[in-house]
Amino acid sequence: MAWDAVPALVRMRSRAFLAVAILGAASLAEMFGPPEVSLRVWVVPDQAVVLPGDDVPFTIFVRNEGPREISLEFSTSCHTSFEIVDLRGDVVYHGGRHYGCLDVLTSFVLAPGARRTYTWTWDRTTDDGGSIEGPAAFLIRGTFYRVPAAAPVLVL
Repeated sequence: MAWDAVPALVRMRSRAFLAVAILGAASLAEMFGPPEVSLRVWVVPDQAVVLPGDDVPFTIFVRNEGPREISLEFSTSCHTSFEIVDLRGDVVYHGGRHYGCLDVLTSFVLAPGARRTYTWTWDRTTDDGGSIEGPAAFLIRGTFYRVPAAAPVLVL
């Protein structure tokens, strides 16, 4: 099809629209749409109530609940991140400030139904080095590939 045969309105649209108009595809999704992706992320503390002086270990779980493989790429060796948030909504501990992640490109494919686990431990300190004494409630906010999840924990 010659360019002159394409109406001026179509010429003003994106390349994707032009491709659809020229090739006669039924929809943009058929040609350029993302595959169905269903990435589930959740956080589980080892204990919902933590005794005085004990650290707070927890796990961030990730599962592909979709019908297709998901190819994931990361710019660091840490695939997950976490923060500890108090009841006011203030972040008292940023995991990334205390755990060293290498600046290295990493990637993997998560097959349908496949799961990965990432275990972390919060030592009950704040970003400025203070100690957390209970009783106090916190939210462990974890993130994997920009997908957030959270779980409560009570520190005695």
